[in-house]
Parts: sequence; structure tokens; C-alpha cells
Amino acid sequence: MDEDPRVPSPLELKVDELLRRLTDLEEIVARQTQRIFALESQRGIPTSSSIRAEQKPKPEVTAGPIAGVPPPSAASLAPPPPASAGQRATSPVLPPTAVPLFRESARTPNEAATSLEARIGGNWLLWVGIVAIVLGTVYFLKLAFENNWVGPSMRVAIGAFFGIGFVYWGEELQKREYPVYGQAVTGGGNAILYLSIYAAFNFYHLIPASAAFFLMILVTATLSVLAARYGSLALAFIGLVGGFMTPIWLSTGEDHQVILLSYIALLVAGVAYLARARNWAVLNYSSFILTLVIFLGWAVRFYSGEKRGATEFFLCLFAGLFLFVGAVSQRQADGPGQLLARVLMGSSSILFYLFSIINLFDHGTEMFSFIVLFDVIVLIAAMGFLLKGLGWAAFLLNALSIFPWLMIGYREEHLASTLLSLTVIFVFFLFWPLGFIFGKKMGTSSLDLGVTVSNGLGYFGALYFLLEQHHHGLLGLLAVSMGAVYFAAANAIWKKAEKEKRFALITLGVAITFVTLAIPIQLKQNWITLSWAVEAVVLTWVAVRTSSVRMHLASCAVMVLTVFRLFAFDKTISSDAFQLVFNKRFFTFLSVILACYAIAWLLKKMPLTPDSILQQSFRAFLLLASLLTVILMSMEASSYYDAKQWSLLRAEGARFYDPSRRFRALENGKQLAYSVLWGIYSVTLIVVGIIKRFRDIRWFAMALFAVTIAKVFLVDLSSLERAYRVLSMIVLGAILLLAAYLYQRYRKLIFE
Repeated sequence: MDEDPRVPSPLELKVDELLRRLTDLEEIVARQTQRIFALESQRGIPTSSSIRAEQKPKPEVTAGPIAGVPPPSAASLAPPPPASAGQRATSPVLPPTAVPLFRESARTPNEAATSLEARIGGNWLLWVGIVAIVLGTVYFLKLAFENNWVGPSMRVAIGAFFGIGFVYWGEELQKREYPVYGQAVTGGGNAILYLSIYAAFNFYHLIPASAAFFLMILVTATLSVLAARYGSLALAFIGLVGGFMTPIWLSTGEDHQVILLSYIALLVAGVAYLARARNWAVLNYSSFILTLVIFLGWAVRFYSGEKRGATEFFLCLFAGLFLFVGAVSQRQADGPGQLLARVLMGSSSILFYLFSIINLFDHGTEMFSFIVLFDVIVLIAAMGFLLKGLGWAAFLLNALSIFPWLMIGYREEHLASTLLSLTVIFVFFLFWPLGFIFGKKMGTSSLDLGVTVSNGLGYFGALYFLLEQHHHGLLGLLAVSMGAVYFAAANAIWKKAEKEKRFALITLGVAITFVTLAIPIQLKQNWITLSWAVEAVVLTWVAVRTSSVRMHLASCAVMVLTVFRLFAFDKTISSDAFQLVFNKRFFTFLSVILACYAIAWLLKKMPLTPDSILQQSFRAFLLLASLLTVILMSMEASSYYDAKQWSLLRAEGARFYDPSRRFRALENGKQLAYSVLWGIYSVTLIVVGIIKRFRDIRWFAMALFAVTIAKVFLVDLSSLERAYRVLSMIVLGAILLLAAYLYQRYRKLIFE
């Protein structure tokens, strides 16, 4: 007889039983895991990462279909109904296909919510409760004090009793493995002890200041030991605040600078030791802020100039402590921690410098001695650690302190020491970038260039301020000397550092600037223009030798200044006792014209392309020389006839307003001279343009011809007398015919 397929076989029953047991086991493991997680969360033990790692999905193990077993139906795959309270959950019989042997247990509530709940319920509420108890105790004692329920001694004793009791209770909680709870109770007990000692000293005068100070130090030390023992940052922070508040609580209104600042220094050192031992860098930053507050509070109330020696000592001590603390923190930390450590070191150095300047501001020699020593230390550190930013910061701090002192604190008796100190500082920052170039083989940046330029100009500006009133004659020599120093530096960089051509050129530009400044400072009148013209030629020569377009642009700038001064100051000349050609104006203009031709000749030696800046400059300087020549000839002719007219007017006296025939003849001669000189010079330029194949010169000559023709027809024909009018027309015609002949005769040479 065939078996009924609806009745399971013994093998299927055994498989179903095994699957049922495995499911029950998985549920038991899931419940135990949730229970352990909840217990650990209550005790403040972070377990999120470990539980997540343990509860990753496990690979599913599937069994193949069993012969003779039909595929599962939808009803058999449906999830089981939830079990009621107290009833054991059971699972329906599953078919032997795709049966998961391991599955991830679901946690309710989820991990993030549980962790947040644990922090709020186990930590935050605990600390709030401790604060509430402390405040409640304070208010209760206050109420008792106001109603005279207990005397002063008993009040202090009650506070000390509560404080010691809380500390003992916290210790017991630690032993019973309630660390977070015990730490909160211990912190509250120490806070009560602080308040009790403060009340005993300040309110009731039961103990002297020395005893109160000793007791508060004892409480602070106890907190530090307990914090290190328990690994509690909260206790350490309470001890930190209590330690810094001790001198404020115990203040009697008297100044005890040495005791106060020595105590703060020892406290900073102790905090640094604890922070290093437990890797609590936040304690160092907190002690830095509290030290700054304590020091400023003391300075505002008690500082005076007589205490500058002791004050400077403690400033050095605090700066050294926090620099050491920052260096240690930087080695221990990584990422943001290193950045905070650098901020601590930078803030300590800057505040140390500024406070020292304020401390020594009224004593120039001492202030400059400090600045020099500070610069030496900083620049050595910058070279040793390859940190250029230290040098930039030191230079900026020097500028922010020295120039205000020159405006406010300088006195005539400080001249010698100030000059010496400024010179030493100038030398430091002049050779500091060179040390990186030659010694460390490091490239320079824009900030290095800025320091080099600002150092020289700032130093010269300071010396000009100091020497201008009583030693003006030395300033020109000083400017030339500084130009020589920068020129030597530029030459050394150019020869020994192939990659620093830009830095060498900037340094050379500073040297040229000083020479340019020396000329108007030391010389007078036309000599300034002559010197600038020579300087422009020298700069062009340097540009040609170095193939530097920037240096040539510097020469152009100097020539612009030269031409401006030429017309602003040097073109005027007295008509009295005027000598044609042999006068200062003629030689000044002639020097500038020759300088323009010399620059053009130097530029011609360089490879020029039609669109290059040098080609444009070459053409511009040729045209400038030609234009200045026309102006010079016109001014000489005008001054010659003006001098004769002035002599005639002085001789005729009252006839000034009724010019004589001789006066009009001189005016006609001046106008004729303009036309003749312009025409002759135009022909000369055409000849030169034809020979040298300079098209620009020929175009300039034709433009001058156009001006001359316009003048003859518009001015000469209407204002000159008949004889001068005829002579002007004949001379112009002859010059034009000569120019036309030259163009015809040398047509091939011109236009090939």
C-alpha cells in the first residue's frame, strides 16, 4: 500500500525538529546580546562599534531540494504570529529549501538611540543632580547662616563634613564599579571643600591667608591625583578651575606679584604634566586662557614701570612654558590637534612679544635689546625648522612696534642706540632670505620679496626720520650706501643662485630705488635731472646685460621722472644776462637728449622683434630725443629774442606799452627763427632716416614739416612784416624742395 504524501516521513520530522531548535537558540542569543548591551550602556562603556561588528549579517546556508518533497507554499513562508506575553515563541515547520541557519538579530531600541539615552540618563542627569545638590547645600547653609541656626565655625565644619563625605562616597562608588557616578560625586565634594575654605578665610576670618592657600592647594592636588587615578577629565578640569581661582578667592587687595605669578607658573607646569600623562590637551589650552586672564587682571590693577624687570621675567617664563607645552602637544596629536598646538605656540609668542613691548616701551634701549634678542631666537628657529613664516611674523611684529615707538617714545638722547639697533635689525632681515637661498637651498616666495623690499625702505624711512632735521647731509650718502649693499646682494644672488633671477632683479630694483632717492636728497637744481638721466642709461645697460625686460621698465620709469622734472623745474631760465647755448638749461636738455639716444643705442643691441616691448621702447626713445631737440631749439631761440626784447624794454622804459619798430623786428625774427630751425631739423631727420632706414624718424620729420607749413601759412603770413614774410616763404619752399629731392633721389633705398 502506497504512503500518504500528506503525512511527513520520520526524516522530515527530524529536520523540522532541528530547525525549530536552531531558531529558538538564535532568539535566545539575540535577547542576551541586547541585555548585555543595555547593561554596558548604563555603565558608560561604549560598545557600539563592537556590537555592530558582532551583528554583521552572516552568510546564509541553503539546502538543496529534497527529492519527493513538494515546493513550499506561500502560507508556509509567511512570518509566524507574534508570541503573547509569557508564551514561548514557536516557529512553523519550514520546508527544507533555502533555510537560513544564521540570521541577524534586531535590536530594539536601535544603537544610536540607546547610546544617547545612556548619556542623558547616566551622565548628564548625574552631573546636573550633583550641581543641584551643591547649590542646595549652599542655599541651605545660607538660610541657616541668616537665621543664626549655627555659628561660623560650625558652618565651616558642616561644609567641610559634606565635602569630605562626598569625596569618600565617590571613592566607594569607584570601588563598586560605578566610575561615572563616583567621579561626579567626588567633583561635587571638592567643590564644597573649596567653598568651605573660602568662607572660613574671607567671610568669617577663621584661618589666615597662608592656611587657606595651603588647604586650597591641597584640594587642587587631591583632585589632580584622583583625576589621574580615575582617568577623569571632568575632575581634572574642576581642579584646574579651582587652582586658578584660588588666588582670586584669597585676594586681600594687596600686590604680591612674585608669589602670585610663581604660583600660576607652577600650576601651569603641573597641568602640563597631567595633560601629557593622560593626553588631555584641552587642559593646556584652558590653562593658557586662565593664565592670560589672571595676568591681565593683575596688570590692570597693580602694574607700574618699576616692576618691569620682574614682569619681563615672568613673561619669559610663561612664554617658555607654553611653547614647550605646545611643542609636546604637537608631537602627541595629529590632524586638528596639531593645528591647535601650533595656534597655542603662535599665540604665546605673539602675546609675549606685545606684552614685552608694552612693558619696555618707555625704555628705548631695553626695548630694542629685547627686539634684537627676540629676532635672533625666532630667525634661528626659522632656519632650523625651515619655517619661513616665523621670520615674516617677526618682521611684521617689529614694524608694528618700532614705528609707533618712533612717533611717540623717541627722544633725542636715544639717537645712537636707536641707529645701532635699527641697523642690526635691518642686517638680520636682509641676510635672512639669503640664508635660505645659499644655505638651505630653498626657493623664495612673494612674501620673501615683500620682506626684502619693506626691510630696506622701512629702515631708510626710519633713518630719514631720525637724521633729517640735524644731519640732512648724511642722507644722500646713506641712500647710496644702501643702494650699494642691495646691488652687492643682487650680484651674489645672480651668480650663485640660477633659479633666483627674479629675486636678484627685485633686489637690484631696490638698489636702483635708493640711488634714485639719493639724487634729489643730496643734489640740487639741474644736477638731479642729470643724475636721473644717467641712472636711466645705467639701468638700460643692466637690462641689456641681463636681458631683463623688468629692468628696462625700471629705466623707463626713471626717464619719465627725468622728463617730468626737466619741464617742471629746469626749463625756466632768466632772460637777464642770457647766453645762447652756454647755459644750464641747454646742457640739462642736451644731457637728457643724449641719454635718450644712448638708451636707444643700447636697446638696438638686443634682439628685437617688431611687436616686442624693447622694439617699441627703441622707437619711443628715438622720437623722444627728436621731440626734445625741437623743443630745446625753440626755447633757445625764444629766450635769445626775449632777452634782447627785455634789454630794449628796459632801455626805453615807458615805451613798454607802445613797442618800437626795433621791438617788432625782434618779434618777427623770433617767428622766422622757429620756421627756419624746424625746417632745417626736418631735413636733417629725413637724411638720417634715409641713411639709417628709420621710418619713424622720417614720419616725425614729415609731421614737423606739417607743423612748419601750418605755422608759415597761418601765423607768418598774417603777423610778420613783408620782408620776414617773403623770407619765411622762400626758406620753407627751399627746404621742402630739398626734402622732395631726397625722397626722389633715394626712393629705392627708402622703400626697398
